[in-house]
Amino acid sequence: MNGSAPNPPVVLFDYVVSKTASKIRSYLAATSIPYTRVELPISIPREVLISVGITHRRVPILAIGKDVYCDSAHILDALQASYPEHALPTSRADEAYKAWGMLTSQGAVPLTPIGTFPKDIQDDRKKLFPMLGRKDYQALTPSTIAECKAALDVLEKDFLPDDQPFIGGDKLSMADAHVEWAARWPIEYLDHVRAPGFRKTDYPRISAWLDKFPEPKPTSNVVSGEEAIAAITCAECISADYGFDDNDPLQLYKGALVSVESKDDFTGENLQVGRLEGLSRIEVVIELESGIRMHFPRVGYVVKQFE
Repeated sequence: MNGSAPNPPVVLFDYVVSKTASKIRSYLAATSIPYTRVELPISIPREVLISVGITHRRVPILAIGKDVYCDSAHILDALQASYPEHALPTSRADEAYKAWGMLTSQGAVPLTPIGTFPKDIQDDRKKLFPMLGRKDYQALTPSTIAECKAALDVLEKDFLPDDQPFIGGDKLSMADAHVEWAARWPIEYLDHVRAPGFRKTDYPRISAWLDKFPEPKPTSNVVSGEEAIAAITCAECISADYGFDDNDPLQLYKGALVSVESKDDFTGENLQVGRLEGLSRIEVVIELESGIRMHFPRVGYVVKQFE
């Protein structure tokens, strides 16, 4: 952000073992954007968020001032747009790399050792990822490992050049940011459990590439939830006008009371309710009673008038 006005606080709400949050922490380390973290409980309820009306359950979420962004890909887009002086190089292929990252991450979900978690966390995760509750869950492992291998082979042989350190050349770019988080967890986990074919020597380009990323330090900038919420609620919204498409298929009006939920949540379980403030082909913006404005991407979310 440029200009004479002070930069709004950037606050990441996550928990340290979240692989999706690692995507955001890696980006922030690579771009040197100043931020603070709030360590959240792994499972709901998350009282610090509820205190300002945030009931959306998926993390990470990231605040830039009084604007709160949901969904990891949408968070990266917001940071790229809000801090152009820190932004990573982009290319027209970035959407394809983003899709690879999402598909690879989703495909690796059955690697989660759900049986090692406490019962309450198991139940919570099964609501978030219904696949974890399948009766034949253990039988999914061989196919999941094969799926991960197929995805990592594409990264090793097709995405990563043999004469440059990063996907796009000599500089870390958005292509790397979209891919790294989804590749790191399965390759490190499968190497840890000694699955055949996942040693560093099996993926030399990926191993060398992962070593080149700046290391995030998620415990070095932690603040309390109360401190973060105070900073956010005292900040300004980053825009007075988010745009509103009156011809949007939702056929909703500005100011309508709406609910937003992830498409793969159990219906009605974790609704986020607010007044419709912005509506475009890219995002939906709603305002909460606390004055916080929440941003959701159009892909993967259901928006309905709330009654």
